[in-house]
Amino acid sequence: MRQLGLTPPLDVELLRDRLGDLRGKPILLAPDTALARQRHFGFTVDDPGADATVIFYEPRTTWSHQILIILHELAHLICGHPGHAIDHSYRADHAHEFQEISPQTLAEVLSKSPPKRARRLTRRSGRPGIERSLYDQPAEWEAETMATIMIGWVPGCGGYITPSPADPLQAILGDVPAW
Repeated sequence: MRQLGLTPPLDVELLRDRLGDLRGKPILLAPDTALARQRHFGFTVDDPGADATVIFYEPRTTWSHQILIILHELAHLICGHPGHAIDHSYRADHAHEFQEISPQTLAEVLSKSPPKRARRLTRRSGRPGIERSLYDQPAEWEAETMATIMIGWVPGCGGYITPSPADPLQAILGDVPAW
C-alpha cells in the first residue's frame, strides 16, 4: 500500500487505478450476473498479452460484498499470485505460491496446515457432497485475509478509521487503525 501511496481511508477506485499503473495496464471492473451459476462471486482475467486486466464480480449482492469481492481479486494481483491460482478452485499443491505470507506462518496462526484434499461427506439427504472452502487453497487464504483487512479501511463498510497522525514517524510506527 505504501508503494502505491495509499493509506486509510481506502478509495477502492484509486487502489485499482494505481495498481493498474504499477502493473502497466488498466484494471477494469465488469459486473457479471452469470458468475452465481458457476458458484463464483468474482473472477480475474489477467492475460499477459491483453491490453487490460478484467475483474468480473457478482453485482446482485450488497454494495459492501461487491467491494469485498473486488478487493479479494485485487489482493491476488497485489500478491502476484499466478493466474492458475486465481481460478478459485481447490489445488492442495499451491502452498509454494505464497508471495507475502509463508505457509508456516499461516499454519502457526491457524493452528493447522492447509488440508491435503477436500473430504467427502454424506449429507442428511444421503447424497454425497464435498466439504470445501476458499480457504483450502493457500493463495485464497492470503487474498481473503488481505481483502478482509482492506475492507476495514473502506468508508461505509463497517470499519472504524481513526484520523492519521500528523507526525510521520507516528504514522509509520503507530498502531494500524483498521486492526
